[in-house]
Amino acid sequence: MTSRQHHDPIDEKVEAIIALLHERHPKLGHEGIAGALKDLKVNVDEIELKAFLEDRNMRPESAGHESWGHVGLDGRFGVASTTMVMVGMGTTDD
Repeated sequence: MTSRQHHDPIDEKVEAIIALLHERHPKLGHEGIAGALKDLKVNVDEIELKAFLEDRNMRPESAGHESWGHVGLDGRFGVASTTMVMVGMGTTDD
């Protein structure tokens, strides 16, 4: 197998799929849309997809916070607790 992967071009058909995914799942960013496309057997270059979405002002809706990185960092929990919650390991009370 070669080191270069085959990427499908973002043509009219793929553009329509992307628009539908963005409409139905407005909180997905470029990585989420790329994953959904892969599930549909459409393999696009993530850098090209990100540029495509930015060019068309298709940004994910806000989830009510800036990033997952700050969840739980209010003094009660530490960074390790936040990371464990994000990966589904739970936390322990100190």
